[in-house]
Amino acid sequence: MFPVGLTSLLRDERGTGNNVSTVPCPLVPHVLPLQLLRLGSVVIAGVPAEFTGMSGRRLKDTLRRVFGSTVGDIVISNYANAYSGYVTTQEE
Repeated sequence: MFPVGLTSLLRDERGTGNNVSTVPCPLVPHVLPLQLLRLGSVVIAGVPAEFTGMSGRRLKDTLRRVFGSTVGDIVISNYANAYSGYVTTQEE
């Protein structure tokens, strides 16, 4: 309905009504936290979104390639420390 990443607010710094300026105020985050934790043969990916089944499998496959054959299990923890929406594949 409106560009949430480009939203700005009007601010009157002195309260006089004469000195109104715009302040950037995006309604979605531009920087998101991501955590990767390895405990022995287990890798935990803390991500700030909800992954579809296929996008989650692709993330696990990528992490398995990066960490190599020493990884036994990969766990994706959704909504870790922030929220950014949904992650889907291009096909979805």
